[in-house]
Amino acid sequence: MGIINNKWFQAFIVLVIANFFTPLGDSAVGAVGFIGMLIVFVPKFREMAKLDNIVNVNEASKQSKSKAVNTNSDTEMAKTNSSQDVKKEKKGEDESFSKSIDEEKVKTDSTSQTVKQLILEVVDVTLKDFFSSPPREAYSSGDGYFEWEINVFNSNNDALYEGKVECCISTLEDVIMNEESPSLVEDDVRESFKDYLHNSEQAILYESSEQVDLQNSKLQVNVYEVVDGGNDQWVYYSKNHYFDAVNNADGDTCEDNSAAINKMKKDPWDFRDLNDAMKADKEVAMIAVTDYGSNLEYVSESLKSDKEVVMAAVSNWGDVLEHASDSLKADKEVVLAALKSSGGSIEFASDDLKLDPEIYTLGLRSGALECLPDKFKSDKEFVFGAVTLNGENLQYVAEELKADKDVVKAAIKNNSHAMKYASEDLRADKELVLEAMRSGGVEFDYLDKKFRADKEVVLECLKHNQYFSDVSDDLKADKDVVRAAIKAAGYSMEDVSEALKADKEFMLEMCKLNSDGFEYLSENLKSDKSFILSIIQSNYYAYNAYQYISENLKDDRDFAIEAIKANAECFEYIAGAFKDDKKIVLEYISNIKNKDSCEIPEKYRIDKDVITADLKNQGTLLKEALEAGININNEIFFSIIDRKVSYLKSSGILGHPNTLYPYLGYGVPAELRANKEFMMHAIQYDYTVVSHASSELLNDKDFLYAAIKSGKAETTSTFTFERNIPDTLKADKGFMLSAAKLFPDILSIASDEVKADHAIAEYWVNNGTNWLDEDVNTYEEYKANKDLVLQIMKKRGWLLQDVSQDFKADKEVVMAAVKQDCQALEYASSELKADKEVVLAALETAAQNDFDKKDVIIHASWSLLTDIDFILSI
Repeated sequence: MGIINNKWFQAFIVLVIANFFTPLGDSAVGAVGFIGMLIVFVPKFREMAKLDNIVNVNEASKQSKSKAVNTNSDTEMAKTNSSQDVKKEKKGEDESFSKSIDEEKVKTDSTSQTVKQLILEVVDVTLKDFFSSPPREAYSSGDGYFEWEINVFNSNNDALYEGKVECCISTLEDVIMNEESPSLVEDDVRESFKDYLHNSEQAILYESSEQVDLQNSKLQVNVYEVVDGGNDQWVYYSKNHYFDAVNNADGDTCEDNSAAINKMKKDPWDFRDLNDAMKADKEVAMIAVTDYGSNLEYVSESLKSDKEVVMAAVSNWGDVLEHASDSLKADKEVVLAALKSSGGSIEFASDDLKLDPEIYTLGLRSGALECLPDKFKSDKEFVFGAVTLNGENLQYVAEELKADKDVVKAAIKNNSHAMKYASEDLRADKELVLEAMRSGGVEFDYLDKKFRADKEVVLECLKHNQYFSDVSDDLKADKDVVRAAIKAAGYSMEDVSEALKADKEFMLEMCKLNSDGFEYLSENLKSDKSFILSIIQSNYYAYNAYQYISENLKDDRDFAIEAIKANAECFEYIAGAFKDDKKIVLEYISNIKNKDSCEIPEKYRIDKDVITADLKNQGTLLKEALEAGININNEIFFSIIDRKVSYLKSSGILGHPNTLYPYLGYGVPAELRANKEFMMHAIQYDYTVVSHASSELLNDKDFLYAAIKSGKAETTSTFTFERNIPDTLKADKGFMLSAAKLFPDILSIASDEVKADHAIAEYWVNNGTNWLDEDVNTYEEYKANKDLVLQIMKKRGWLLQDVSQDFKADKEVVMAAVKQDCQALEYASSELKADKEVVLAALETAAQNDFDKKDVIIHASWSLLTDIDFILSI
């Protein structure tokens, strides 16, 4: 019956009625039709005529849900909706559920709700927000479902709870595609959430809401449409909602400054919905543009002329300079702030500022030559500097300079693809083409056709990019060329000549380099057992060749076992029936190496033979082993870790942070992560496993000392410790000083009181580096000590950004910095950025560390960037 409320159905009825007025003449038919259409399609008239409510909505809701259940009875989603229908028929159960909610409320106290009730309240707010701007369309087949995901975070952004609710897809289609009442979906989602939360056993749901900071805790809501058996998923809605009612208010209802400020702290993207008074409130606007620079577009005109507001906005997103007042577009400080955020914002600077070298130098790094006056585009010296900063600028220069070899060479040194903007003659110049290929490559489509068959050019090209499909047929049959393509560019064999695809010896060599190419080999080779085994055991990733073997071999059980012995990862591609074969599962579980979890049938996760085999190998079934009552002592735990470490070492992986972290997170039960002896054993290999330690261990000084000692070589290790070491220990002078003797820069996470201690400060400045960016006044006197600063520059050149202006202009200090970190050149004084010796030292450091020199040269002074001989010499 819900179709009666549909405006298109109603429009059809109007046309039928109008037809009855034919005897009165065409004008009468037209008048009746016109008036009827107005009533149907003009929202105000529809509302007055109550055309959206001809049929009772609740009745429509029941019928729609019943239909959804009948059409989807073979899916789990239908089962959920079916249970809801039964529940609706049994009114007593609804009343019982409501009563249980009331009892939970009383359970805490008269002034507090449970977290569950808070979630349900936010669900209501979310539904209102969701349907104020619903998705444009829904998947039309009706064979999927909508998934509403909820994640609760506290004020520290720690996850308190997460859950997913599936709701009928056809119900949402009725609302979105047929313009039915949103209440159909609201009822569906609300009831689904109630059922889900009611059945959940997570303790957080039943705790008092006093357990969360209502002003800052949030509930993240995401709505996905899931179809095609879960293979296709669309995000329709994603937003944070806060528990406090003030911040759930609509933007246009925020009448006072404090409510708007609270809302902007949580949802700055909603600034456009505030009323005019709040858009003119500077305090509100500052919060909005600081976190979401694009809000500058919506602030009042007076605030677009307020320098403080505009600076905050452009520092967040430079392109919003477009919305600043003309006076501020001519303010150099404002424009520089915008350019540091986005080089393209030079487009919105005043014409006078575009002529300022400091301004256009920053803008040209982003390819902004297009925005500058035409006189610059034909000035060779200026153009040379512009393309040195960004090769893409070549597309905007005068035609005669696109034919200038010096200019084009400088452009392709910065960006090889700039070659496509060169003149036709230069695109046929082999010297320049080879330069472009060495610099990163350029598509053959932009070059003279002769180069597709030029072996020297093609080989140079294949070292850097992926254009093998464009080379001549003769070169696709050339082993040197094919080898270069596979080895350097990681190509598959799709475009290789048919003769080479059947060459067993050569293809074995190639597939060991890139097993993806196995897909394109001859059928004979796809049926060759020894050939296949040689490939899949050549390296860890070669198992993917197994998916392309002949159908006969895929059905060969014995070969499946051989393949898994050669590379256990082949288990992913073996026939489904074989994955249920215990002997094959045992081979897999006994040979798999670098897995955090094992993809085996559930029935084998409780099979003692399989669990025992796993314990002798990786130990990814530790949780299952404990649940099965298998006795596991520390010796077994340690041996599992040692085998894992041994494999990681042989693979060249161990030594990097986070190598054991995933394994400890997903494969080890909580009680084991609270076992000091086990965790001490693990942490010696990977300090980041401290993140998985129990709260008791995080207060154990011996354990933390072991973790700090393990991580002392990592420049980023303080982040892990900052998150995990308790504040009480960060304020413990004795602990922090002992920790600093293992890793001096651990003091960067100490409390301000500890950092201000003279003895600790002395130890840090003499042994650490990160004190240089400290704001604590205690360290100011040390920052003026050149010997101390020099010592740091030799270890952490990037900290040049934190030294005084005097030191940034001190050649000895800057040279030490750029020799350690080439990018430190960015922080040198203008005079030293023009010093060839300093710039060359930075470039040499870049070369030694395989760093792209173009990312260094952009920090050189404009005078060097326009020095043709110097730039071409490097």
